[in-house]
Amino acid sequence: MDFGLIDLDQLKLRPVREWRERGWWGRAPLWQRVREVALQQPQKTAVLDSDSTISFASLWRDALRIGLRSLVQTSCTQRAFPSRISDPPRRLTA
Repeated sequence: MDFGLIDLDQLKLRPVREWRERGWWGRAPLWQRVREVALQQPQKTAVLDSDSTISFASLWRDALRIGLRSLVQTSCTQRAFPSRISDPPRRLTA
């Protein structure tokens, strides 16, 4: 038997009813909640550790910056390295 595989028949379906009752399901996604707090209370502390604090505004700004960088890198990679062999590589332009 391959222990790397899981018998899906034995998996329990997600207990959506219980999750909704506990408030874990059916809420706005995390990114949306962070954005809302960043807009309404930008200086509110989002992350705290022994060395520093990060406000919701900073957290949101950094998330957008990192997401945009990832999107641009992915876009450039896809243009330079096409997924189909028949497509010639394209010159990257700034």
